[in-house]
Amino acid sequence: MLGNSSITVSDSQLAINATATTNDRVFVEFMTIVRPVISSCIVLISLIGNFLICIIVKRTKILHNFTNYMLVNYSVAAIVAALFFYPFRITLYFLDSGYWPFGSIWCKLSISLAPITVIVYSQSLICISYARFRAICCPLKPSLKPKLAILSSLTIWLITLLLTIPYMLILDVQEFNISKIEGKIITRPFCTRSIQPKYKLFINDSYTIALVLLAFVMPLLLIILANTLIYSELRRLALHHHKNSITSMDKETDIAKNRLIAELNTIVGVFFFTQMPYYSYLLITQFSEITILRRWSEIIRFTLTATTYTTPALNVVIYTYFNPHFRKVVFTLFQRFSRK
Repeated sequence: MLGNSSITVSDSQLAINATATTNDRVFVEFMTIVRPVISSCIVLISLIGNFLICIIVKRTKILHNFTNYMLVNYSVAAIVAALFFYPFRITLYFLDSGYWPFGSIWCKLSISLAPITVIVYSQSLICISYARFRAICCPLKPSLKPKLAILSSLTIWLITLLLTIPYMLILDVQEFNISKIEGKIITRPFCTRSIQPKYKLFINDSYTIALVLLAFVMPLLLIILANTLIYSELRRLALHHHKNSITSMDKETDIAKNRLIAELNTIVGVFFFTQMPYYSYLLITQFSEITILRRWSEIIRFTLTATTYTTPALNVVIYTYFNPHFRKVVFTLFQRFSRK
């Protein structure tokens, strides 16, 4: 998802192999068609589904709580990415060579959305985990209000935007030589980091490490800590209930708590399993020299990239499966559309 990963200029990406075999040409043509088609389908499903989440939560009063509002914030980030980042990325798949035809402003704005949305995803999950921890481990404290979720969402976006400004400033369109035909040098514009060569390696490495720490390592540790405390409290409550008779209301409360925890854990699991492989690949390729055939490199990179697109799309399925109120509204909407 990281924009720069697809447009970081290297000799292997910029060179056009004039002596490519027929199989290589067929592979390139195949990938030029398959990548944008698959990506477009995933992004379209994600866009429709996350719009649906926002509308349903907004119009269903029983869903107006802190957790669902933070899930809406998650969906808003997915919608922003689907509208202002993925279309440019998919267009680059059609161009195949990866050059950037959209100008400097969109280079800065669109590519910066990649790290922004990933950080918003992870920080929203931290807030949701804290809400679950507070509800289960501190039941006597008042529940977190929806207004606090709105304030938290705005704060997350503001801080993330401020942190991303330096990255946005160094992004720019630069002309690079891609081939030489009959003595004439052919150049193309690429959206890449405009950094002085002596600082380039340090800044690239520092940025990648900082992004992985902020978007994955720190959230994962905090979420694991919250879940450990939650499971410890649930185990204590289970032992207490085992020793004492409990009412049917207590049973229903326990079932609701377990369902909410299962929903949160599934969302967190989907986020890390769909996002981390791609960013791990970035770290590996940035800090080590790996020799892979071009076609395998293309397949691996696209597979991992397409997997990151599925994160917001899968969340729609998760909400529908775990949340009975959300599921009821979704089924009602489908019934209305089917009648028409």
